[in-house]
Amino acid sequence: MKRETNARKAGKLLWGLFLVQGVSMACTPAQQSRAAQLYQQAYTTDIYDQQIGLLERSLQSCYSAVVAADKYLREGDDAYDKGSYEKAGRSYNQIMQEVDKITNPEDKQKYRLLYYERMEEVYESLGKSHLARTMEKKYLMAAGEKGSASIHKSYVASKDIYRQLSPSDEEKDRAFRGMGIVEKKINLSINFDYDSSRLSRSGTKQAEALGEASRKILRENPDGKIEITGYTDTDGSADYNLNLSERRAETIKRFLSENYGVNDSQLNYRGRGEQSPTCLDGNKGSESGRGEHHCQAGEDKEASRRVEVTFSL
Repeated sequence: MKRETNARKAGKLLWGLFLVQGVSMACTPAQQSRAAQLYQQAYTTDIYDQQIGLLERSLQSCYSAVVAADKYLREGDDAYDKGSYEKAGRSYNQIMQEVDKITNPEDKQKYRLLYYERMEEVYESLGKSHLARTMEKKYLMAAGEKGSASIHKSYVASKDIYRQLSPSDEEKDRAFRGMGIVEKKINLSINFDYDSSRLSRSGTKQAEALGEASRKILRENPDGKIEITGYTDTDGSADYNLNLSERRAETIKRFLSENYGVNDSQLNYRGRGEQSPTCLDGNKGSESGRGEHHCQAGEDKEASRRVEVTFSL
């Protein structure tokens, strides 16, 4: 009976190893090497209990709570996209069980925020608005946001983007006569997944509104161009923030081109990182040249995490 139990356990462990190997890119080379070494030892030994022990150690050497959390995130996203909101919620709930095991503070924060964001969308889709608001508040608290302002209240409708960016007849005439370049700008709060250039669902909605407005404006003004400029707040290093802002701006450019047929020749993008923040965090002084003042109690840094859209003619 014991041998049968061990055989079943070995089978599960082997299957688990296959899963780990399937996502081995998430493991470090050292972890992969150690896992392979232990697995080979288990394969060559004839002593059953030693096989079990070696297989367990092989799995544990490459196990990562981050890998597991990412797996549940992808499963949840897939279910959500197919309209299986309850199934998506069950997958997302598994993320928080893995969050407790994650030791890296940045990864722990990343998946906690992703969980709150995803569950807010699930509850909204299920018509449970009160639970969605609870998740929204938890997201804002975990992200360090101050006050009660909701990220959704910053949404700008397509018609308002169009109105803000569209040149007047007088401006068009001035541009036609070569009397100067016409520039119209708007700042949009387009949200991305934490520490990522992937659009969040709320960010996708805002990008869609921008896409609709951009397509209409450029059809009416075929000589016009649109530039996407990404900004971040002052958290983290300046070099890292510059790279992140560039990647996010590029994401928006690609989104407009692929989903709204905007010609690449009419789109430019650039990142400016933490230049021109609305305020500085408490650890960075004004001598750095990154802003005018420190963020005060109740002052929201969210406005610094923005995308500036410029239409020029």
